[in-house]
Amino acid sequence: MLLASFSTLASQGTEFEKLTPEQALVQANQWYGSNQASVQIFPTYITANFADGSHTNIPITDKHPISIAPFINHTHPCDFHVATGCTGELKGVKVGVTVYDESTHKQLMQKMMTTNRMALWISGYPKIRKI
Repeated sequence: MLLASFSTLASQGTEFEKLTPEQALVQANQWYGSNQASVQIFPTYITANFADGSHTNIPITDKHPISIAPFINHTHPCDFHVATGCTGELKGVKVGVTVYDESTHKQLMQKMMTTNRMALWISGYPKIRKI
């Protein structure tokens, strides 16, 4: 139901920019490996390039996105997350995730998650702080 309007590739950029950042990430995960779009997650925006040649950005204003793609043997520097392409090496594994504020040591989140394009959204937290 979320993205029924994405049944065709026409005007994908126009339809995509109507989504919230969380909905955009859900849609990007559905496009994983399909070559329909390339979606990248940055701290302050999501950018998308589509097969129809359109492009759009979605601002991220009130939440802090953290994407996790766990690796065992090989990793790489990562300044942004490619939601339509990156999964890491651990797929379908349950892991415990705890997020702390580096300066105050305050616990912001603790939960079990299953690996494979994991994403956390931290609300009400300044993006300039280290967590």
